[in-house]
Amino acid sequence: MFKYWLKNRLLISTIYLLVITIVVSFSFVSNSIKSNAEAHKHQSLYIGSKIDFDIPSPGKDQIAELDSLVH
Repeated sequence: MFKYWLKNRLLISTIYLLVITIVVSFSFVSNSIKSNAEAHKHQSLYIGSKIDFDIPSPGKDQIAELDSLVH
């Protein structure tokens, strides 16, 4: 009876335990992996594009104010 338990129950239980452990460990690490991947994506986009900063385009009111100052 001990050999049956050792072969079947202990083996299956050990496999289940390993699978559950792997799934739980990946669920804890997944947020860290996602945030690191997102940060790397933004850094590589910034480095690859060689843009220092974005310049916003002026609004219609600002253009009208500038035109009134010039004329």
